[in-house]
Amino acid sequence: MNSHTKEDAESVKRRLRRIGGQIAGIEKMVDGGRGCMEVLTQISSAIGALQGLWGKIMERHLRVCISSAVLSGDKKLVDELVEYLKKVRP
Repeated sequence: MNSHTKEDAESVKRRLRRIGGQIAGIEKMVDGGRGCMEVLTQISSAIGALQGLWGKIMERHLRVCISSAVLSGDKKLVDELVEYLKKVRP
């Protein structure tokens, strides 16, 4: 996360550790023979956490990196974002 504060990076790392814990918990559930619906519920929760993190990073990128690039006339980051958005699926 270039040009972001140490606090931003720490916040992202905390969320990633929490998501990692969710994934480890799902693995334990599978190993323990938990029911499909319980596992699916936890997977859905992990997906939601990843989507939330994606949104946080994307918002920061748009507000800081992209707006700065637009103001300076640098179209590289905007072009990069456009290509990325063409590739991602909802």
